[in-house]
Amino acid sequence: MLVPGGGVRPAAPCVSSFRRGDALPDGLVGVSDAIAVLEHLFRGGRRPPCADAGDADDDGELTIADAVVLLFHLFAGAGPLPGPSPDCGPDPTADRLAECSTPGC
Repeated sequence: MLVPGGGVRPAAPCVSSFRRGDALPDGLVGVSDAIAVLEHLFRGGRRPPCADAGDADDDGELTIADAVVLLFHLFAGAGPLPGPSPDCGPDPTADRLAECSTPGC
């Protein structure tokens, strides 16, 4: 971006922003997100577009535990998901999953 005086302003760094648990992503965290993770793992379904959002337990991997954590969160009063949740934001923990942003975040 050009600035007055002929200089160039460096671009702002791209920061990922997603909502933990919103694996589809449709802006909502629900049963369909747990099903999407299970479909990917066991039926050859499409990998969630933002795997970090599907990583409900924030362990850096997309596994069956993510679907279980999400279902316990939704139906068993297991408490909040790790951040960023319930609002959008960057991943607070470093992991091997690719940085990503989801619609609505």
